[in-house]
Amino acid sequence: MSNYPLSAPKEQAAAVVVATVPGAKLVYDGQIEGRKVKLPVFLARRPPEPRDDALVAFYRSLLSPIHADLFHDGESVRASRLAR
Repeated sequence: MSNYPLSAPKEQAAAVVVATVPGAKLVYDGQIEGRKVKLPVFLARRPPEPRDDALVAFYRSLLSPIHADLFHDGESVRASRLAR
């Protein structure tokens, strides 16, 4: 989501926004598990970190519906058209 640590509610709110807007869903390596150490691309080993099971469950529930046809074949509508 970001290069800066976020609190859990802010991280989850940002994840909901990213998961529901059109376009590719970019998730960095370790984001779903709650890893905090960001590794350089060329470094293949990482220090042990505890897994955040609550965050894993959150991302599973958030990302599982994105395979629905609505997100692939749905129609985008501007909010100003909905207000009429």
